[in-house]
Amino acid sequence: MENMYKNGWEGKHASEHLSAKEVAERLRKFIKSDKDLSRCKWSVRSGWASYEYTLDISLMAAPFDPFSDEFKEKHPEAAARGYSDHGKVDDFLSPECRKVMHKIIAFVTSYNWDHSDGMIDYFDRHIYDKYHIGGGYDKPFRLIESKKPAEQSETKNSAEPVDGLRIIDYSEKAVAVIGDTKAVKDRLKEMGGRFNAKLSCGPGWIFSKTKRNDLKAAFNI
Repeated sequence: MENMYKNGWEGKHASEHLSAKEVAERLRKFIKSDKDLSRCKWSVRSGWASYEYTLDISLMAAPFDPFSDEFKEKHPEAAARGYSDHGKVDDFLSPECRKVMHKIIAFVTSYNWDHSDGMIDYFDRHIYDKYHIGGGYDKPFRLIESKKPAEQSETKNSAEPVDGLRIIDYSEKAVAVIGDTKAVKDRLKEMGGRFNAKLSCGPGWIFSKTKRNDLKAAFNI
């Protein structure tokens, strides 16, 4: 929820100490962390012009058509060219594009303010932000294939189980692999294990506890 001011509004993260460049850096991190935004390719450019912070954000590529049927009908040349500066006009965006643009705009707005009052020709906006589809006439929007979700750890459990192996807690900081380890001794050694024939639990290989998951995956135990 934005804090409303008499002559405008102010985002909950807005600060005069944050430049457009710093907001752009935070936006790029946000894009990488969001499952919808990270499916797309973005251009985020910050600047300083005429004593004003600027932020230009372009959707460069996505696994969906960004333009609505209404936009294609009204602006067929722009749709064919793959560029438009109507990135905030909902009627011109497809539902998928509207969803990701709303996320981007909401994030930037939370770091922005606008105390302008047109009645007295007073303008005070922290960042002048613009939103585009495509990066210009020479850098059109591109349709790309949807990124496939990460496969369920196939490699994690792809190893054949080794009969007779067990992992046990040996001490506060160590685990031991015991049982019939002869057939896999070379792999155990490569993984950093140390063989000890005189363990209290019987002969076995000692590892740091941090290796437990790697061992379970490697030997399917």
